[in-house]
Amino acid sequence: MSTPNYVVCLALVCFLSSCKLAQHRKQVAAGLLTTGLRNDAFLAEWGSPDRTYTKNGKELVEAGFRLFFKGHRVLDVWEYTEREVTLVFRGRGLVTWKTEKTVSELKKPAKKK
Repeated sequence: MSTPNYVVCLALVCFLSSCKLAQHRKQVAAGLLTTGLRNDAFLAEWGSPDRTYTKNGKELVEAGFRLFFKGHRVLDVWEYTEREVTLVFRGRGLVTWKTEKTVSELKKPAKKK
């Protein structure tokens, strides 16, 4: 009895997805922020954000974020107070961020309260 093709495809997608998450987690742990990083990589490495909210793209452009699209797209904003980082996601992918921290400063563990 052979395995159906959809099972093989599903297994391959799951494997590739887990590889991508591992790569994104390493990048977050190293303090290297780039567009497209998945939000679950931040959850795994930094834990839950201190504050979350949504904004439309226009509001964020006016707040000084570098967004390169027009319109009223709803974006998720995550604030990590201890790390002094604000992340903006469209869906699950990072689209922009705001911080004065360097890569080496972001690599360090957050201060304990």
